[in-house]
Amino acid sequence: MTAILRPLEPSDRAAWEPLWEAYQRFYEVVIPLGTTALTWARFHDPDEPMHALGAFDEDGRLVGIVHAVFHRSCWLPQWTCYLQDLYVDNSQRGLGTGAA
Repeated sequence: MTAILRPLEPSDRAAWEPLWEAYQRFYEVVIPLGTTALTWARFHDPDEPMHALGAFDEDGRLVGIVHAVFHRSCWLPQWTCYLQDLYVDNSQRGLGTGAA
């Protein structure tokens, strides 16, 4: 599979939520709905250093998500990226989606 990667847009929320919920089940956590709403808003706020990318299959279905936070580092003079969350739909595992 060749995943098509792009930043998630506000209109992608309905496709993102099932993967976000599956990610939480995998890690056996429950993130409050208010925190989820705040996180989604931060992804789309240009003043926030948080970003969400999606991996889409050939049919345009969202099959993977990654959340990243840019921040300063004590080890480097430039900003660095922390990969916070990575989840790929079970049907897509082993196909290179996570690596993409």
